[in-house]
Amino acid sequence: MLTWNDPGVLIFLGGEMRIFTTVQCAEICGVSARTVCKWFDSGRLRGYRIPGSQDRRIPGEFLVRFLREQGMPVPVEYAGRPIWGDPKNGQV
Repeated sequence: MLTWNDPGVLIFLGGEMRIFTTVQCAEICGVSARTVCKWFDSGRLRGYRIPGSQDRRIPGEFLVRFLREQGMPVPVEYAGRPIWGDPKNGQV
């Protein structure tokens, strides 16, 4: 049975996968946007670049997986609702 901490649990917000900018990821992680860019560029944080620009985007599923792998809390307001399970102590 999958649990909240299982990386296979898909996270949705309002029925759609949430996409984050590097600035939004930085605010969630408590680091600078440049640090998020370094994580992205090194492959530690997965995502994609907007075609024709240097802008990066991180799907919520990859951000949640990264936070869990790093032992960082996942705020419920950003993680959204899982397909199954119950939140505990305000974190996913």
